[in-house]
Amino acid sequence: IVDNHNGMLELGTSERGGLSIRAWLPVPVTRAQGTTKEG
Repeated sequence: IVDNHNGMLELGTSERGGLSIRAWLPVPVTRAQGTTKEG
């Protein structure tokens, strides 16, 4: 799924049966860090 901001949104189910949302934005700095936030 590609949003209007040229980013990517991924919706999936977490292990706890909740809703897991991951968002990737086209930012070089963010890619350099390579950090992923999972709630």
